[in-house]
Amino acid sequence: YCEREIEYLTELYPNYQEKFNLYALEVWHDEDNKEFLEQASEYLNTQSDLVPTLIIGNQVIIGFSESQKEEIKEALSSTIELDIYKEIYK
Repeated sequence: YCEREIEYLTELYPNYQEKFNLYALEVWHDEDNKEFLEQASEYLNTQSDLVPTLIIGNQVIIGFSESQKEEIKEALSSTIELDIYKEIYK
C-alpha cells in the first residue's frame, strides 16, 4: 500500500506542487523515522502506528485505497499550510 500511495502522490504532484512536500519515511526498520511518526502523532493528537500514514497539514489519513484518493485531493485543496516534518525538526 505504501508504494501505491507514493505513486499516486507522485501523479498528483504536478497539479499540487505548491501544496505539499513529500517525505517518504520507512518506519518499520528505522528507529529515527519511527520516533518521528510517534512525535507527529502526538503533535496532531492522533494515534498511528499503522502504515501508510499520510499527514497533510493537520489531517491524518491512515492506509491507502482507491476510495481514499478523493479524500487526499480534498485534503490537499483545503488544508492549512503546515509542514509537520519541519515543525518537529525546526
